[in-house]
Amino acid sequence: MQEYIRALIVIFVLSAFGFYLAKKILQGQVPANEFKRWRNVWLALTVVAFLAGNFYIYITVGSFLILFLSRGSISKAALFFVLLFAIPPVGIVLPGLGLVNYLFTLTHPRFIELIILLPAAITVARNSDFRFGKILTDKFLILYLLIIVALELRDTTLTDSLRKSFYLFLDAFLPYYVASRGIKDISQMKTAIAGFITSAIVISVIALFEYLKHWLLYSPLNFALGAGENATLYLGRAGEIRSVTTFSHSIVLGYFMTIALGLYLFLSSQIANIKYRRLGFLLIILGLVAPLSRGPWLGAAAMIVLFFLQGPQPFKKIGTLTFAGILVIIMLAILPSGQKYIDLIPFVGSAEKGNVEYRQQLFHNSMIVIGRNPLFGSSNYIEAPEMQEMIQGQGIIDIVNSYLRIALETGYVGLCLFVAIFISTIFRIRSVMKLCKDKRHPEHILGRSLVAIVFSIMIMLATVSTIGTVSNIYWAILGVGIAYSRFLPTQARAMNGHAPAVR
Repeated sequence: MQEYIRALIVIFVLSAFGFYLAKKILQGQVPANEFKRWRNVWLALTVVAFLAGNFYIYITVGSFLILFLSRGSISKAALFFVLLFAIPPVGIVLPGLGLVNYLFTLTHPRFIELIILLPAAITVARNSDFRFGKILTDKFLILYLLIIVALELRDTTLTDSLRKSFYLFLDAFLPYYVASRGIKDISQMKTAIAGFITSAIVISVIALFEYLKHWLLYSPLNFALGAGENATLYLGRAGEIRSVTTFSHSIVLGYFMTIALGLYLFLSSQIANIKYRRLGFLLIILGLVAPLSRGPWLGAAAMIVLFFLQGPQPFKKIGTLTFAGILVIIMLAILPSGQKYIDLIPFVGSAEKGNVEYRQQLFHNSMIVIGRNPLFGSSNYIEAPEMQEMIQGQGIIDIVNSYLRIALETGYVGLCLFVAIFISTIFRIRSVMKLCKDKRHPEHILGRSLVAIVFSIMIMLATVSTIGTVSNIYWAILGVGIAYSRFLPTQARAMNGHAPAVR
């Protein structure tokens, strides 16, 4: 039996089990028919991806499956959050048919954006009463995308610039726009978040299997789809294999799980069954541990602290959390193999100091290069001698810092606009949170979690480049934050009235 068939069988079983657990955990949070659609489309796409033998066949059959199996779906944003992570971001270059060298690179995320988000954006544009560009965050986003497109013309053709514009439209604008305008009330918000959490639970089950069995299940998918050599690499740390699942790298899996944990901080407050609530936390935390990525762990810690700081009795809860963390470290120190895990803890352990030194050198050299073109960066920064010094054993320069890459490509102007999008979203969420006086109310808990998530994303972007689905996720989450700031004021009276409070 070929490896990709064996992998498909295991993935199918694990995914089905993950959906079973997710259904138990999220019971009452998602309509049964909607959850059934998510499960059926996920499993169907997985089977087609492994058996199609060709990426064109996959997107053709996959389109029909999505359109047929998702009929009647109540939330396109939720469906996007489910299917975006169903398979890795594999893709192919579409030929230019003699007109141009090639049309564009079509990946799984772009396929999902075209089939789900584009029709949703058209519907939202027709029905929305909230014009795009009306708020400050929209304006920062527009300026940022325009800067990228304009600077693309420096050393490339108009065709390449148009292609870049198309990518930005699909990967940045559509996730942000559909989430920010398509989610109109708390019910739709809960469904969208439940879609994200469902994906996280399923992927956690797969990640735990990969970690325990040292088998990256999606590794043969590129070959099975005829999309080139396998892009998923086996990476080790502390003598263990780092889980990757449907992501391009283990650090992206950790980044995704951190955001899922932040969303679950809200959704768990809606789950009455304490056993299933704790099971959800356990699965997501295990999914966060499995990739052995320290940057996301740091982001998760900062996120949880900020979440509690905004709520009732903040210092008591943070103290309890700190005490629990100390106990875990003590237990690890006692266990025979516990020291290797202690060595992975940021600011505590000593594992792989070479990675830290590389990041420090990368920052130092990048600042020199940025200083030559501080306002708008450079298109050929990679050729600078300081950057050439950073070539690793694989023959690449790994710019493991999104802020550095943005500053190198677009200068401080582009970097400031990029950061302003995040900061303005945080301030907008915080400003409407004040309308909810009860800090135990669901809407206030949701606001706290969104502020903490956006802040943690900003931290994690300093440890990861925008590979795989990193940018797709943060643009969508920013859109979710804007959606929250839109519908919350209309519910302020209910929140401050006699609506029941939740822990």
